Amino acid sequence: MQQLWLVTYPYESSDHARRRWLVDESEAALSRGSGAHDLGTSPTIVSSLPLPFLDGAWDEVGQAIDAGRALDVTPFREYAMVVRAWVAWAQGDAELAWRPVRQLLPDGVATEFGSIVFGPAVELQRLAVMLNLDRDDLEQASAWLTMYERWLDWSGAVRRQAEARLLRSRYAHATGNVESAREDARAALRHATAPTQPLALLAAHRLLAVLDTETGRLGDADEHVRESLALADACAAPFERALTLLAAAELRLAGGRGDEARDLATQVKTICEPLGARPTLDRADAFLARAAVSLG
Repeated sequence: MQQLWLVTYPYESSDHARRRWLVDESEAALSRGSGAHDLGTSPTIVSSLPLPFLDGAWDEVGQAIDAGRALDVTPFREYAMVVRAWVAWAQGDAELAWRPVRQLLPDGVATEFGSIVFGPAVELQRLAVMLNLDRDDLEQASAWLTMYERWLDWSGAVRRQAEARLLRSRYAHATGNVESAREDARAALRHATAPTQPLALLAAHRLLAVLDTETGRLGDADEHVRESLALADACAAPFERALTLLAAAELRLAGGRGDEARDLATQVKTICEPLGARPTLDRADAFLARAAVSLG
């Protein structure tokens, strides 16, 4: 599991053979230790975390974790809580997404460095930033983002620097500072390139596409959309693809290609409906309504 979280997910997410081999190895190791780790659920789901989130197996993740005892067994507990929270966030269940944040970081932004396993802690901090941005609480988003950056600085970690700059970019965008948002997104792109981190890279390209579309740089936006879609496909990540398709729809509408824009938004819905990704479905519906008015 550590290998999947620390290496495969961030750095090898586009290597399908490597992903499959590590999942098989993790499942075999978990099965051999089943006496010590009786999870009461599918060893495949637990042993392969966090890949089922990437694959779009969200219902299986939720059912396996909720029905089993993965949340009672270390080292699975914290990691399972993180993935469950990711699914809840993507499906629009903010209360369920906040639950592990409050449980594992009970002192909130005052939580001391080293008081909890680092990986799950910073993933939940990142989630807290996103949850606060979702509800337009910029003060709390800033506080959690500062905490996230502080923990990364203390750790000396190279990984997650791209995610930190992406969060900083999203925060700047939410405050209306598009130029700062673009600067941070470009910095995220640089961090995600050395070493290559496909998921962070596709997110950086997507955010730059959004920013370039908003400021009329449609040619640049198109390049970023193409890069992001190629990476989403390489990683076999349907939800990431849907998010990028929505950015592409905005780009096509801005460029006067309404029929293409509507088709892209419809593709977003096709991907997100079986995932139960309610917030993204709502965004797609809102886009289609706006496009209908814009195009007459």
